Amino acid sequence: MQFLDLPPELVHQILLEAVFTRGIRRSFTLKLVCKRFHHDVQSALFKSHLLDDYDTHELLYLWNIDRNKRAIFWHSYLVYRVQNNSDSCPPHFRHLRRLVETLCAETGDDVKATIEKLCWPILDTAIDRANSNLIDLNFEWDLLCAATYLNVIPVVKLLLQGRFPPRNRRDLFDSPMTLAALAGNKYLLEYLQSMVLETQSIVDPVHGQFSSVIGAAMSGDMEMVRIALYPPSWSAFDNTNFVDGPLVPEESLAGRCLLRAQMSTGNLEMYKYLEGFFPRPTNRPRKSVLLFHIRLGSSEILKYILDTTGTFFYGARGPDGANLQDMIDLLLQYDFDINISCVDGQQSEWLGDETTSIEAQTRNMALVPKLFNHGARIHDIRTAETTLEWAVSREDTVMLGILLASGIDLASCGGRILRLAVSLGLDSMEDILQAEFFKLSILQRARS
Repeated sequence: MQFLDLPPELVHQILLEAVFTRGIRRSFTLKLVCKRFHHDVQSALFKSHLLDDYDTHELLYLWNIDRNKRAIFWHSYLVYRVQNNSDSCPPHFRHLRRLVETLCAETGDDVKATIEKLCWPILDTAIDRANSNLIDLNFEWDLLCAATYLNVIPVVKLLLQGRFPPRNRRDLFDSPMTLAALAGNKYLLEYLQSMVLETQSIVDPVHGQFSSVIGAAMSGDMEMVRIALYPPSWSAFDNTNFVDGPLVPEESLAGRCLLRAQMSTGNLEMYKYLEGFFPRPTNRPRKSVLLFHIRLGSSEILKYILDTTGTFFYGARGPDGANLQDMIDLLLQYDFDINISCVDGQQSEWLGDETTSIEAQTRNMALVPKLFNHGARIHDIRTAETTLEWAVSREDTVMLGILLASGIDLASCGGRILRLAVSLGLDSMEDILQAEFFKLSILQRARS
């Protein structure tokens, strides 16, 4: 009898034990075995609750720009935990379930569909190290935030009756103004803007706009950005214009807000619209700006920056292999080369150690050979060791073969990597490494 011919409940129990034994990273390798494993291993991983301790901050930063596979995976896990919670789960999962059930009792909407929708705006906060993340929960205040995002207008109006300021954010949720803008709820954003003006001082609204402009930019909706920048209810009042005049100083509150909003969108037209508030730059953009858009896979914005500034820059790492593949193709079109000098006279390293190591870790089989074919090499011993450790611990025979064929310095770290494979009981990795390791001279083997 084959393993998959066993009763489904027995297969699931065996996979659950395998997940507990192998841990999170090695469990992901099991998903690659076959289509059924792809589903069943994920189900076992969710049921294990091991992901409650995982640090996801870097993985899910600005997920809204491109809902890539990582964001979809973690969103699925958050939905699962909120739908299937118990007394032992992190308190905010039960809190979310109660919020949804309260709103669905008001609207008649489906609980499951509402959970799936509400889990998006809180994804990066709710799932990051969920077991140890101490989140301040206030049911009515969080209910206001949830109702605003879901556009449940009667509940929003009821809760806003003099109790909760609409521009203040919570631990779990952004401010109601941000959420209304992010969700594209035009009426509620305008209503909240009018409430801010009625209940707070004239100075406060200007500060309150900060978050709503960013939320609107994240939504990708140009109309919402214009409403956030120029609230209709504020037009009759003096000194409430967030943007005064055609150009905005970058160091002003409005300037800082617009810059942050510009960095929160992957939409080129939105990016160009927000850029229009600043004087045309005379210097090349900062390296950090370019790297930021490469990490997020914003190829259109990067191409626009290169077309309008003609700058050179350093390394790139990105969370999504397909997007980063486009980035590399784009950079090659601009004749980037590993030996080209930057404007400031320092050598470009965008095809150097760091990029190759990161891409080995994202298992991009198309990109890593392309980097090596264009001259990239892993020269740093520590980087080489880290990259090989990753490939070995994941039992990634294809990636290990690519790395070894690239001429990686096995003499400096091969012994340690071989011992790692032996200690983990990874026979396939041990065989590959042993064959390569014993091609080295006795002196080289002794050095590693």
